[in-house]
Amino acid sequence: MPKATTTKSTKKSKQAVKATKPAADKTEKPKREPSAYNVFCKKHMKEWIAAHPGRAKEAMAHMALMWKDAPENPNRGKVSKTKHSKPASSASGTASSDPPSSDD
Repeated sequence: MPKATTTKSTKKSKQAVKATKPAADKTEKPKREPSAYNVFCKKHMKEWIAAHPGRAKEAMAHMALMWKDAPENPNRGKVSKTKHSKPASSASGTASSDPPSSDD
């Protein structure tokens, strides 16, 4: 059965609601300060690209490696969090992913 349209889901009603809401004034929001990583990248990126011409695509990978041991890094020396992988879902609905064994 198709979903019945309501007055709230029409394009015209959405525009009417949008027009009645006061627009958020974006000029009043102060910009947040750049993170330590952003400051580090801005400082070292130009130097790295100048030292390695033609390898600009690799620059961010090298910035990350440099950041790992940089004195500006507040997390330097700490153990990084491990990423947990999601368990694979089974199409047959069984919990075991091992193939059935034959006990002949």
